[in-house]
Amino acid sequence: MKRPGIIRVDPALLIPDRVRSGEIQLARYTIHACGMAPDTVGNVIVDRRIALVQPHPESTLYLCPLRENRQPTSAEAWFYSDCIAYEHEVPALVMPTGSEVSAFRHRYLHNGPSKPQECEVLHLGNGPTSTEKLVRRPIPARRLTQAFLMDQLLSILEETREIRHGPLTFVLFRTHRRRRRVHLNYSAIYGSVAKEISLYGAALRQADFLSEYLGYYRVIESATSSNGRHWISGAIGRLHDHRFGRVLIGHEEDLDSPPKNAFGLYRRRAAGRLRQLRRTRSTDEDLARYLYEVNRCGIAHGRDSIVRGEIVPSYFEVGRDAVVLKLLARMAIDEKRELRSGSGMPAK
Repeated sequence: MKRPGIIRVDPALLIPDRVRSGEIQLARYTIHACGMAPDTVGNVIVDRRIALVQPHPESTLYLCPLRENRQPTSAEAWFYSDCIAYEHEVPALVMPTGSEVSAFRHRYLHNGPSKPQECEVLHLGNGPTSTEKLVRRPIPARRLTQAFLMDQLLSILEETREIRHGPLTFVLFRTHRRRRRVHLNYSAIYGSVAKEISLYGAALRQADFLSEYLGYYRVIESATSSNGRHWISGAIGRLHDHRFGRVLIGHEEDLDSPPKNAFGLYRRRAAGRLRQLRRTRSTDEDLARYLYEVNRCGIAHGRDSIVRGEIVPSYFEVGRDAVVLKLLARMAIDEKRELRSGSGMPAK
């Protein structure tokens, strides 16, 4: 299996037979799910109106509306991106359209030369050496932004995922074994927790452990409508029994071995970290106070005892605590979904 990454493909190869037959339309928006293994999505329909297309050999996912269905809005595309990120534990990004990139009005601080420059090209060969003078013209600021901005962001996100999962790893799409058409009703499943799914997706895009930790805590605050301390003290004892599902991670140099479940690894690491913390914080209330007052407030605020960001052993302790917060955040999302479903509240 080839390593997932940013791959440039001839646009003519991106038009699947389903587009030519009229079954689906070309996509306006694409989702780059960092680390998604190529050729694992298959025949997937989202919300009964959008085909999720993964052209060979890309990891990028195209949101192609079925015939006579409208294109998704930018907000809808981001919702689907957040759902895919949440279900696969990968940072995901919606690629903006050209007009949207222009509307960002982002400019690099330094774009290089502003005037045309002469340069000499040396031609080497079997005959005599010759030189040719050329004029190198500067790239306009807007074109430079459109050409490089998103590629640079995606490169950062690819490396961010590998910090968590490991180099040369890939994630299998959760329905990769199914050969028949699969319907994923994301609006019905995650509509009531769209805000929390968005916050979770933002946490996955953080390269820094401190920012990742704070991102998961924001999920808990949103899902519980509180500062999270009381909820954590009551939930932390249920981590061991909660069903988190499966996210299968493989390694390119170990394809003969079955992929590992990320949540099995997360659960073991969280359990080990909690055992370590309980040596000095024996009760669940003490653990909740530590996760809130020491870490959350220490990261978010610049007063009293702050959590510093130097790359030292204490920095990686926050990284281990972030694994605990990750699982707690997912528990909070699951509980809110169940509460909304049990009360008969419609998905937003």
